[in-house]
Amino acid sequence: MHILFAAEFAGRISFDKKGDIETELFLSKKTLGQLIVEMKRGGMDEQTAERLRDALAARNFLMHHFFVWHAANYATEDGRGRMLKELQSLRFRIGRVEHVFSQFRQQVFEQIFGITSDE
Repeated sequence: MHILFAAEFAGRISFDKKGDIETELFLSKKTLGQLIVEMKRGGMDEQTAERLRDALAARNFLMHHFFVWHAANYATEDGRGRMLKELQSLRFRIGRVEHVFSQFRQQVFEQIFGITSDE
């Protein structure tokens, strides 16, 4: 959210609600999908947005489908191995979000404030 605050402060994007407190409350009520849309308005490129959408899809699968779809796999060692393999894949897809946000934050700070990672 701080990235979006910086973009709003610099005049690159604007929100319907104004003021720091109102903007923070407005953004904190958004889902990740809605935040991706706002971040694209703030300058996020399509490749980065796609990585975030992929992480969101992996998260949603894990939360809403994984354990139901793998219910029978609990019973066998082979099944638990398949579950673990898929969990590792989901972990990678979800975990790379941190790197994506770090890159996007760096781009925004460089473009808006002229601050590079070297400073």
